[in-house]
Amino acid sequence: MDDTMTRDGARPWATDGSDLAFRRPVVLTARSRTGVVLKKLLPVISIATFLVILEIIGRLELSSVVPPVTEAVGTFFELLEGGHLEQFTVSLQALGMGFGLALVLGLAVGTLTTVSRTLDYVLEPYINGFMSMPTSALIPVLMLIFGLGQTTRVVVVFLYAFFMIVVNTQAGLRQVDPAHAEMARAFGAKGTTYLRFVTIPTALPLILTGLRLGVSRALKGMINSETIISVTGIGALIIRFGRTFDVSGLYAVILIIIVMAVLLTSLIRIVETKTGRWLA
Repeated sequence: MDDTMTRDGARPWATDGSDLAFRRPVVLTARSRTGVVLKKLLPVISIATFLVILEIIGRLELSSVVPPVTEAVGTFFELLEGGHLEQFTVSLQALGMGFGLALVLGLAVGTLTTVSRTLDYVLEPYINGFMSMPTSALIPVLMLIFGLGQTTRVVVVFLYAFFMIVVNTQAGLRQVDPAHAEMARAFGAKGTTYLRFVTIPTALPLILTGLRLGVSRALKGMINSETIISVTGIGALIIRFGRTFDVSGLYAVILIIIVMAVLLTSLIRIVETKTGRWLA
């Protein structure tokens, strides 16, 4: 029998004992490989083109609010190496503590309100209300309650992320198909087995989406609270550079925020990819 193998090392045929079943081998042409590579490079090309345009505008001084990109990047490293490390540490502490609390309590409340309809009816107005209203409107009230210290920042970060995690956890857990659940129980699935093969595969994608959106909102909460309080942290640097018209410093701080956002969301995307392979 022919021992021809496909590119992935598997034979393009398989036998089931009576009939011969053929599988078409997957072959990537040069054109398709070029298309795949181009799709991966398009975001890089787009960003590089945008940065070159900004550099040209800054060098030619076509706009007073657009500095050269190289100057902003230089200020970026100066901020990291200078005496502003304490400002970043304060901001990261508030972000970590607030999002950590939102993660734990958000998953817990989302799960409990899915299991208990009574608890869901009790908390639903509050969840919907806080999801709809602009959380920044609560910052002055929180300042009156907790003062101008780190506690206010942590609470603001928590509120920005908590309800997003709750809503996505509820949506994920409620997507379990009743027919699949009934079939799994008919075959004796219960406890950890039911959780592993029914609940988690269905709910996890939406839960991880909630975490990704939650960490983005947590970062917004950190910046918003610090720009309003404007005592310490990254938000205080934004206010200071804005008041002194230090455009390069302002863009450098914005660049730091963008890097933080990309790193945090990329980390959760990696978790999504790993868990997707595990569930598969």
